[in-house]
Amino acid sequence: MFKVILILSCFMIIPSCSGDDSNKPSSNDTFFAKINGEEFNAEFATGFVTTFNTTLTISGSDGKGKEVTLNFPLTATAGSTYTVENLEFIAGYDASENDVSMAKSGGLVTITSHDADAKRVSGIFSFTTEPVAQGSGNSYVFTEGAFNVSYTEL
Repeated sequence: MFKVILILSCFMIIPSCSGDDSNKPSSNDTFFAKINGEEFNAEFATGFVTTFNTTLTISGSDGKGKEVTLNFPLTATAGSTYTVENLEFIAGYDASENDVSMAKSGGLVTITSHDADAKRVSGIFSFTTEPVAQGSGNSYVFTEGAFNVSYTEL
């Protein structure tokens, strides 16, 4: 239940920040994944520190309503791998207003670089989601996920 509340709160925070130019992502920010085998290239990629400066939230959006959100420890270092099973990594997918899902098992993120001074992180990820509410939405398989994003502190 904690994971559901955390991921839903992240989905609510991200749109509320979209009009703030100080959090505008760098043109060098990238976010990619294959979702059920189809390429998802985020038009917008961003990151921010949440939950009392202990969690990094990274997201990629296609600008048309689809958004992938990843949460992992701010203390992540290059080579660190975090899993869904240990609640170290939380991931969700908002495919549409009535199709929200989150990673339930088999999910991981590996940090390939993290420069805390420059506030930039990159990594790779994969996971499978299930609908947040039974009977609403779909399951999705994420493969070949990769991000390279700058982040801000809220």
